Amino acid sequence: MNGLYLSAMGAKVQDARMDVIANNLANVQTTGYRRDQAVFRQRLAASLEDPRFSGAGRTRDEAIGGGVFLAKVASLDEPGPLDRTERPLDLAIDGQGFLQVRSRDGGLFYTRAGNLRLDEEGTLVTADGRYRVQGQGGGDINLPQGHVEIGEDGAIFVDGQPQAQLGLLLPSDMRLLSKRGDNVWGKDGPVGDLPSSAKIRQGFLEGSTVEPMHEMTEMIEVQRTYEMNMKAMQIQDAILARAVGDVGRATAS
Repeated sequence: MNGLYLSAMGAKVQDARMDVIANNLANVQTTGYRRDQAVFRQRLAASLEDPRFSGAGRTRDEAIGGGVFLAKVASLDEPGPLDRTERPLDLAIDGQGFLQVRSRDGGLFYTRAGNLRLDEEGTLVTADGRYRVQGQGGGDINLPQGHVEIGEDGAIFVDGQPQAQLGLLLPSDMRLLSKRGDNVWGKDGPVGDLPSSAKIRQGFLEGSTVEPMHEMTEMIEVQRTYEMNMKAMQIQDAILARAVGDVGRATAS
């Protein structure tokens, strides 16, 4: 039965890989999106994964390993291209760092999506209005009507008058960040914040790092590998059925 299990595991991880690719393709035009990649790990023998199986006297099955499983979905840490828009509230982060935003229920998150706007109260928010951009040291940013200029250091001026300072942060441990939907990242553990030396580019947006042709090529590879695993399962099932039938006839005779 081991062959059936190994082929099933192979098909399962290709299914997970297809989900990741599909999500990447859905975010080709998403501002500041970082491409995801499925990371797999080899399944060790039971005698290595479970200490209860260690020592002499273990069965043959307990020593069999092989197969793979999904270890995690990792976001590749690479910047996207900068696209000029000339809109004053479009910001791109040139370098490593994030804008900190606050949700309506008070949760703090990170984002690189700089397509910002002012809501009805004059508060600087993300494009969908779900998160409020935080200033240096925390707190919402409220701006009066007028001509907005934002310097490379994040200083915000309206009609030449200083108004606020964007807080550019770099989490102390990027491994403890994960995507939470809505193009924001959240903390998965105790993560400290460091000031970032990145620069703000006003009138630009960071594009997605997804390359459609690369994703389509991987999708074809995944589909073929999935089909191979399913075919292998069918062959092994037929062999088992034949073996059971032969054993039954031999017993009857």
